[in-house]
Amino acid sequence: MTKLMKKMKYLKDKIHAWIKVKKDSLKNIKKTLKAELAEIDLLLDKGEGNSDVLNKRMFVSKSLQELDNLESMEVAQKAKIKWAIKGDENSKYYHGILNKKEASLLSMVSW
Repeated sequence: MTKLMKKMKYLKDKIHAWIKVKKDSLKNIKKTLKAELAEIDLLLDKGEGNSDVLNKRMFVSKSLQELDNLESMEVAQKAKIKWAIKGDENSKYYHGILNKKEASLLSMVSW
């Protein structure tokens, strides 16, 4: 059992390191894309744009949107995990969420 626990801890550490590298990489990519988009916008503002510049702007913009979608999916997944942990506790948090959902449903029905 001790050997298994050591292996699990080792894997956990490796996974955390991999996640950190992946997040840092995505932040750098996003930063680079935003800088590139700013440069393209400056060119377009000066009137120096052509079809290649417009195509490049669409590609960069689409890439940024995809990264934002990935981030929002990650946040939604974390929220579901939090709900799975905290929501089953019959706690103040749980009842607050239920009351919020009930109020939103009632407001939709009442119109």
